[in-house]
Amino acid sequence: CSGGVKADPFLDKSVGASCSAGGGYLCAVGGVCVSGCGNGTVEGPETCDDGNTSDNDGCSSTCATENGFSCTGAPSICCGPGLLLCSAACVDTTTDVSNCGSCGNGCSSVANGMPGCTSSTCGIGSCDPGYADCDASAVTGCEVNTATSTSHCGACNNACSVANGTPSCTSGACGIAACDAGFANCDADAANGCEKSVSADPANCGSCGNQCASGVCTAGSCAAATCTDGVKNGDETDVDCGGGTCGTCAATKVCTLAADCASGVCTGNVCQAPSCSDSVKNGGETDVDCGGGTCGTCAAAKVCTVAGDCASGVCTGNVCQAPSCSDSVKNGDETDMDCGGGTCAACANVKSCLINADCTSGVCTGNVCQVPGCSDSVRNGAETDVDCGGGTCGACAAGKSCGNDFDCTSLQCISGTCQPPA
Repeated sequence: CSGGVKADPFLDKSVGASCSAGGGYLCAVGGVCVSGCGNGTVEGPETCDDGNTSDNDGCSSTCATENGFSCTGAPSICCGPGLLLCSAACVDTTTDVSNCGSCGNGCSSVANGMPGCTSSTCGIGSCDPGYADCDASAVTGCEVNTATSTSHCGACNNACSVANGTPSCTSGACGIAACDAGFANCDADAANGCEKSVSADPANCGSCGNQCASGVCTAGSCAAATCTDGVKNGDETDVDCGGGTCGTCAATKVCTLAADCASGVCTGNVCQAPSCSDSVKNGGETDVDCGGGTCGTCAAAKVCTVAGDCASGVCTGNVCQAPSCSDSVKNGDETDMDCGGGTCAACANVKSCLINADCTSGVCTGNVCQVPGCSDSVRNGAETDVDCGGGTCGACAAGKSCGNDFDCTSLQCISGTCQPPA
């Protein structure tokens, strides 16, 4: 208290004045109380002295600790809310890596990164570029190199995979390390992997871009065209058919000539199905457009295999025969087997007929030849004239034909004619 009288405790004995303790006064000089606040020494009633007389820095202008602050030492160091004085510095022990949770509790170093303090607990603050903490363990630090890890490429859990190959990770980007045997990456796109089977792809046979003229790649080598390789190649007009080197093509297949088709019919460069009007022997036909059960019967002299192939119903030596009256088949114009129709002899009783002339009895009723009768108005059977004579019917009247006297009612038959009674 230089130049004055020290108050004891705040009594200026020279002037008999009292200096208020609340003001932090130390002594009186010339009858005036002088304050010692701001000199960096906590004296008298001061609770702090930070070496200045400013407010809002923890220690007020009257060297009183401000609300929410704690002040320690001289000159005083004042720490605000949530801060703790550690080694002459105010720190937040909830986040300070050198004083994490308590003063002096420094966080250990982190592999490939920087330590951090969160909620007063040490952990990983940040990872170095190209590294990441993928196992969420501070102990292992930033354990993954995301620039090269195929399990964590570029970021945690971003696993690389390659179809038909082995993945790689370069500078944090997935790629292809190698392709499996028989496969290749021909489009330079890692996204679809080793997409080509160079062991079987005719456009990339053995290596990318190696095309097979035959369209067939086997075990990585181009194969010659065959009629069984499932590919249209060589001279073929369609897959494995046509062209003169392979078998004929089925209906709807491509052709250039009739010979390319099993049906023998090529229309508009397309093989047609066999028909009964294409003027070609095909399908099940035994001759051109006939026979075989699928088309109509064949005319005489056409090829056949069974009688049903022929219009005559007679197949001899694989040739259809012309109808005859002795072939034991109803054919031609015959109304029944080997009879009727005007081309063969008249038909016996009960045979089929169309007109009376088809029957030996001369009587066709209901398309059936009738047995001769004595009232059918026809001379038939043993009759010598219509419905008389012959011993089966009554005697004939005069003028009728007769064979003997008994054929006539007059019992006189002269020169084949019944005579009137004498």
